[in-house]
Amino acid sequence: FTIDATPGTLRLEVTAKDEGGVLTVAVAVKNAAAGHAVPAGLPERRLHVRVRVVDPKGEQIATATRQLGRVLLDDTGAEAPFWRATKLGPDTRIAAGATWSDQFTLGSVGPGSVEVDVIYRGVSDSVAKLLAVETGDGELSYKGLFPIYGTIKNKLWFERLSWTLFPLYVENERKGAVTT
Repeated sequence: FTIDATPGTLRLEVTAKDEGGVLTVAVAVKNAAAGHAVPAGLPERRLHVRVRVVDPKGEQIATATRQLGRVLLDDTGAEAPFWRATKLGPDTRIAAGATWSDQFTLGSVGPGSVEVDVIYRGVSDSVAKLLAVETGDGELSYKGLFPIYGTIKNKLWFERLSWTLFPLYVENERKGAVTT
């Protein structure tokens, strides 16, 4: 297992059971040393607890992830960055001295090994999409380098928003009309 945090801050306990051909992995993450809830700071920050099963060749054959953090919502109930939020959503941060635990049922997976990672992310996946920033997770990533360049679609009230050297050049499309 791996923990992406200051050494000693979090402790991880993992138990894997194969019951009747169904793999269940119990994971407990303890906030052992931080004097505050984790993740701390901006509400967009997340801890991803990922359980993976890899076969003897190293290929991933099953995966499950849980995101821990404080969620802010807009008027529609969608996750929003703090400056657009109008209400509080779930708060699954781990309080100082507390332990978060959950079970991951990965089904029938065959021979392999279990890998558990606790990964810190500076921004949640949904806010990363909204801001068009790299989340670091291949297929889920949105890319851009604000304010240098980028393009996002169906976000921030635009069908498409592109920029180069923001605010020198910005092009947006809304209801079929393109504005530069």
